[in-house]
Amino acid sequence: MISVRRGCVTLGWQALDLLLPLHLLIDLHGQIRNAGPMMRKLLPVGPSRLQDSFTLLRRGIQTVDRRISSMPACMTNACFCA
Repeated sequence: MISVRRGCVTLGWQALDLLLPLHLLIDLHGQIRNAGPMMRKLLPVGPSRLQDSFTLLRRGIQTVDRRISSMPACMTNACFCA
C-alpha cells in the first residue's frame, strides 16, 4: 500500500526493492531526481503533476503489495518523510 500524508510515503519493502534500483525519487514539488530518461518519459513531472506521478506509482506498487499482503506488517512497510 502506498499512502501520501503530510509529505510521507509508505511503501512495501518489496515495492521499495523494485524502485530503488531505478534510483527514483520524486520530491514534494513533483520533480524526478536521479531518474533516467525512460522514467522521465513515463512519469509526469512538475508541481501540478505530483498527484499524477504518485497515482502511477501507486498502481504499480499495489500490484506488488497484493503479492506480499500475507507478510507481517512489521516486515512490509517503510516510511519516508520529506
